[in-house]
Amino acid sequence: MKAADFGLKGNAVLCREKEINLINRLMDARKNIVIYGDEGVGKTAIIKEIITAKKLKTLYSGKSSTLKELLTNLVISGSENRNIKSENILGLKKMFYRIIDKRKIDYIVIDHAGAVDQKCYYFASYLTDMNLSIVVLCRGLVKKDIGYLRFLIYNFAKVWMPDYSKSTADIITDHYIEAFGIKVSDSAMFKRDIFRFSKGNPRIIRALCRLARNDKYRVQERFNVRRMNFDRRFKNIFVHVSLIK
Repeated sequence: MKAADFGLKGNAVLCREKEINLINRLMDARKNIVIYGDEGVGKTAIIKEIITAKKLKTLYSGKSSTLKELLTNLVISGSENRNIKSENILGLKKMFYRIIDKRKIDYIVIDHAGAVDQKCYYFASYLTDMNLSIVVLCRGLVKKDIGYLRFLIYNFAKVWMPDYSKSTADIITDHYIEAFGIKVSDSAMFKRDIFRFSKGNPRIIRALCRLARNDKYRVQERFNVRRMNFDRRFKNIFVHVSLIK
């Protein structure tokens, strides 16, 4: 079986037929949904794919920890005005209400919902009272993952996005071996090591396979996947520190 049979489209690893079908059914019924799973499992890629395929009208917040951050992102996604970051919360609310009055919004998407504060929770609760449908994407359902929103999502339909099983991870790795032109002498060992260090996380699988294009990781026709994983993690730490600065 090929990766394409599992819904692998371009560079976005989906391979989530069961989850995609479930989310489609829930969205057709206009249910409020929370999609949760580890970072890199494909939550954002899947919801964007579904929104595009279904041609849904949405307001999207890519980061949503505070009320101002949530409102700013929602307003920007529904407006041509990109110069609103100086607006206060009252001004942002007025702009948001004007948008939903003028447009029929199918879903409000609250992505990367981290430790959401209390004001953000109250606003999200108000949106449900207005019968606006919501999708929340987060790492987990407990306080450290989602903050005050845990009080809102208890009656949401829940879709768990787990890491891949070994068999599915192998299919994805085979796809990248071909897509990246990686010369592998022992495919079974390479896939075993990729799964060992990725634990089935699709983002990590792809990152490791990209690194395998570099001959510096090849040792006597085998790949030092441990070193590849170290370099991947070091790069992620460097990028994270740069963003903080």
